[in-house]
Amino acid sequence: MHPVYDSAALQAQRRRDEIDGHLNTHYAGAYWGYGFHEDGVQSALTTTKRPARENAAARDGVHAMRRSALYDGTVMHQRTGAHASGFVRRIAMPLLDLDEVDDLTDLAPLWRAERPAPITYRRRDFMGDPDTSLRTTVLDLVERRAGFRPDGPVRLLAHHRSWGWCFNPIASTIATTPARRSRRS
Repeated sequence: MHPVYDSAALQAQRRRDEIDGHLNTHYAGAYWGYGFHEDGVQSALTTTKRPARENAAARDGVHAMRRSALYDGTVMHQRTGAHASGFVRRIAMPLLDLDEVDDLTDLAPLWRAERPAPITYRRRDFMGDPDTSLRTTVLDLVERRAGFRPDGPVRLLAHHRSWGWCFNPIASTIATTPARRSRRS
C-alpha cells in the first residue's frame, strides 16, 4: 500500500529545505515523493548531494563536520492475500562515508571497525574481496559497468554487525562525482 497525501502533507513536502540539514540532520524517505520505494531512494540521493550546514557546535570547534549521518525512519511491510500479515518497525541506519570509518568508530565507544564491540563495521560483511577496501570495490564496479570512475565520496547505507550478529537485508552504496565538473565520454 502507498500513502494518499492530503493538502497538509503536500504543503509539508514543499518546506523540506526548512528542516533538512539543520544540526547536520537530514531526512530521506518515500514521503518526500509519492510514497514509492524509488521516491525513498531518490530522496536519499538528493540528501547526499546537499552541502552540510554548519551548526553552532562545529563553528565553536567542538567537532568537525562529517559527511556521514544516521538515518532514522520506519520500515513498513504489508502482505495481502490468504496469508495477510504486516509489520511496522522503527529503524536507524548509518550512512557511512567510507573515508571516515576509522575516525567515526574511534569517536563512539560502542562502535568499532574490525574489532569486537556492540556495533561493528566489518569489511567482510559487504560485497567483494574483504582484502580490498569497500571503496575500491565499489569504484571498480561502477567503472566496469558505467565506463567511468567516480572521484567523489563513496557512502554505505546499511546495518552493521550488532552484538556479533549480521542481519543486513539491504546494503546500498552511493558513489558520487562532484557536480561542478562534467564528465567527458
